[in-house]
Amino acid sequence: MSTVPAQAAPEAREPAAEAASASAAGPASSGEPVIGEPVAADLLRQYRLDLASAARRYRAYPAVARTRGWEGVVELTLKASPGLPPAVSVGRSSGHAVLDAQAEDTLSHAVLAAPMPEALRSKAFALTVPIRFSLEE
Repeated sequence: MSTVPAQAAPEAREPAAEAASASAAGPASSGEPVIGEPVAADLLRQYRLDLASAARRYRAYPAVARTRGWEGVVELTLKASPGLPPAVSVGRSSGHAVLDAQAEDTLSHAVLAAPMPEALRSKAFALTVPIRFSLEE
Protein backbone atom coordinates (compact mmCIF):
# COMPACT_ATOMS: atom_id res chain seq x y z
CA MET A 1 0.00 0.00 0.00
CA SER A 2 1.30 3.49 -0.86
CA THR A 3 0.62 6.55 1.20
CA VAL A 4 0.80 10.03 -0.27
CA PRO A 5 0.56 13.50 1.32
CA ALA A 6 -2.92 14.88 2.00
CA GLN A 7 -2.36 17.90 -0.25
CA ALA A 8 -2.19 15.61 -3.20
CA ALA A 9 -4.78 13.64 -5.22
CA PRO A 10 -5.39 9.98 -8.31
CA GLU A 11 -5.98 8.09 -12.68
CA ALA A 12 -7.71 5.76 -14.98
CA ARG A 13 -7.83 4.32 -18.49
CA GLU A 14 -8.29 6.11 -21.80
CA PRO A 15 -10.57 7.89 -22.11
CA ALA A 16 -9.83 9.07 -18.61
CA ALA A 17 -13.20 10.66 -18.04
CA GLU A 18 -15.00 7.44 -18.91
CA ALA A 19 -12.83 5.30 -16.70
CA ALA A 20 -12.92 7.68 -13.82
CA SER A 21 -16.69 7.90 -13.87
CA ALA A 22 -17.19 4.23 -14.68
CA SER A 23 -17.68 2.20 -11.58
CA ALA A 24 -17.68 -1.34 -10.43
CA ALA A 25 -20.07 -2.67 -7.82
CA GLY A 26 -20.03 -1.24 -4.32
CA PRO A 27 -20.14 2.09 -2.56
CA ALA A 28 -16.48 2.98 -3.10
CA SER A 29 -16.70 2.60 -6.86
CA SER A 30 -19.88 4.64 -7.16
CA GLY A 31 -18.15 7.57 -5.51
CA GLU A 32 -20.32 7.34 -2.42
CA PRO A 33 -18.54 7.71 0.89
CA VAL A 34 -17.95 4.51 2.78
CA ILE A 35 -17.31 6.07 6.17
CA GLY A 36 -17.81 9.36 7.98
CA GLU A 37 -20.03 12.30 7.12
CA PRO A 38 -21.86 12.43 3.79
CA VAL A 39 -19.77 13.62 0.86
CA ALA A 40 -21.33 15.25 -2.18
CA ALA A 41 -21.37 12.74 -5.04
CA ASP A 42 -20.65 15.49 -7.59
CA LEU A 43 -17.56 16.57 -5.68
CA LEU A 44 -16.27 13.00 -5.52
CA ARG A 45 -16.99 12.48 -9.21
CA GLN A 46 -15.06 15.64 -10.13
CA TYR A 47 -12.13 14.65 -7.92
CA ARG A 48 -12.02 11.22 -9.56
CA LEU A 49 -11.98 12.92 -13.00
CA ASP A 50 -9.15 15.19 -11.87
CA LEU A 51 -7.21 12.17 -10.66
CA ALA A 52 -7.81 10.33 -13.93
CA SER A 53 -6.58 13.28 -15.92
CA ALA A 54 -3.44 13.65 -13.79
CA ALA A 55 -2.73 9.92 -13.90
CA ARG A 56 -2.62 9.88 -17.71
CA ARG A 57 0.63 11.84 -17.45
CA TYR A 58 2.24 9.19 -15.25
CA ARG A 59 0.91 5.94 -16.69
CA ALA A 60 3.54 3.87 -18.44
CA TYR A 61 3.20 0.40 -19.88
CA PRO A 62 5.85 -1.81 -18.29
CA ALA A 63 8.18 -3.10 -21.02
CA VAL A 64 8.11 -6.68 -19.72
CA ALA A 65 4.30 -6.66 -19.78
CA ARG A 66 4.20 -5.27 -23.32
CA THR A 67 6.77 -7.82 -24.51
CA ARG A 68 4.83 -10.71 -22.98
CA GLY A 69 1.47 -9.43 -24.27
CA TRP A 70 -0.01 -8.84 -20.82
CA GLU A 71 -3.10 -6.68 -20.59
CA GLY A 72 -5.61 -5.98 -17.87
CA VAL A 73 -7.49 -3.55 -15.68
CA VAL A 74 -6.29 -2.74 -12.19
CA GLU A 75 -8.94 -1.36 -9.84
CA LEU A 76 -7.24 0.84 -7.30
CA THR A 77 -8.79 2.10 -4.10
CA LEU A 78 -8.03 5.53 -2.73
CA LYS A 79 -8.99 5.87 0.93
CA ALA A 80 -8.98 9.24 2.62
CA SER A 81 -9.44 10.05 6.29
CA PRO A 82 -9.27 13.47 7.95
CA GLY A 83 -5.76 14.28 9.12
CA LEU A 84 -4.16 11.35 7.29
CA PRO A 85 -2.58 11.21 3.85
CA PRO A 86 -4.66 9.36 1.24
CA ALA A 87 -3.76 5.68 0.89
CA VAL A 88 -3.64 3.96 -2.50
CA SER A 89 -4.02 0.19 -2.73
CA VAL A 90 -4.93 -2.45 -5.30
CA GLY A 91 -8.61 -3.32 -4.90
CA ARG A 92 -8.74 -5.83 -7.76
CA SER A 93 -5.68 -7.15 -9.52
CA SER A 94 -5.15 -7.30 -13.27
CA GLY A 95 -3.65 -10.74 -12.73
CA HIS A 96 -0.13 -9.43 -13.39
CA ALA A 97 1.90 -8.06 -10.47
CA VAL A 98 3.94 -5.78 -12.71
CA LEU A 99 0.78 -4.08 -14.06
CA ASP A 100 -0.65 -3.80 -10.55
CA ALA A 101 2.53 -2.16 -9.24
CA GLN A 102 2.68 0.26 -12.17
CA ALA A 103 -0.96 1.23 -11.68
CA GLU A 104 -0.42 1.82 -7.96
CA ASP A 105 2.63 3.99 -8.71
CA THR A 106 0.66 5.89 -11.36
CA LEU A 107 -2.20 6.70 -9.01
CA SER A 108 0.20 7.68 -6.22
CA HIS A 109 1.82 10.22 -8.55
CA ALA A 110 -1.58 11.47 -9.69
CA VAL A 111 -2.62 12.03 -6.07
CA LEU A 112 0.32 14.39 -5.73
CA ALA A 113 -0.51 16.20 -8.98
CA ALA A 114 -4.28 16.66 -8.52
CA PRO A 115 -4.94 18.51 -5.27
CA MET A 116 -7.78 17.19 -3.17
CA PRO A 117 -10.62 19.74 -3.02
CA GLU A 118 -10.72 21.62 0.28
CA ALA A 119 -14.28 20.40 0.92
CA LEU A 120 -13.06 16.77 0.87
CA ARG A 121 -10.06 17.20 3.17
CA SER A 122 -12.12 16.91 6.33
CA LYS A 123 -14.11 13.91 5.06
CA ALA A 124 -13.53 10.18 5.14
CA PHE A 125 -14.24 8.50 1.80
CA ALA A 126 -13.03 5.89 -0.64
CA LEU A 127 -12.89 5.98 -4.43
CA THR A 128 -12.25 3.23 -6.94
CA VAL A 129 -10.10 4.23 -9.90
CA PRO A 130 -9.60 1.72 -12.74
CA ILE A 131 -6.41 1.81 -14.79
CA ARG A 132 -6.47 -0.12 -18.06
CA PHE A 133 -3.41 -1.57 -19.76
CA SER A 134 -4.16 -2.44 -23.38
CA LEU A 135 -1.61 -3.30 -26.06
CA GLU A 136 -3.73 -1.33 -28.54
CA GLU A 137 -2.90 1.94 -26.78
